[in-house]
Amino acid sequence: APDLGVFKLTLNNDAKEYSLMSPVSDSSVMGGSDHESDDTIILCEDGSPSQKRQRSDDEAEHIRFGKVVIKEYSKTKSLTDCTRRKMINILVSAMTH
Repeated sequence: APDLGVFKLTLNNDAKEYSLMSPVSDSSVMGGSDHESDDTIILCEDGSPSQKRQRSDDEAEHIRFGKVVIKEYSKTKSLTDCTRRKMINILVSAMTH
């Protein structure tokens, strides 16, 4: 089976940019070449005060939930479907905001 690599999402608060990086190219996933890509997509944020406040509230909730995920995984070495779905929703939300 091909190695699907690592998907990494980084938020740089100072620059107000999201950086989305995936070291896996389409051809390597499809079984083609072993070439890895370091493609980066930069999404600039909209900076109104109400949106910044909402982002801060969302980030605080995500941090609290992250602790719940880590605790659950530490105890059971797995995640429940409910926790996994919420984690995916948070990741997608962070990627689209």
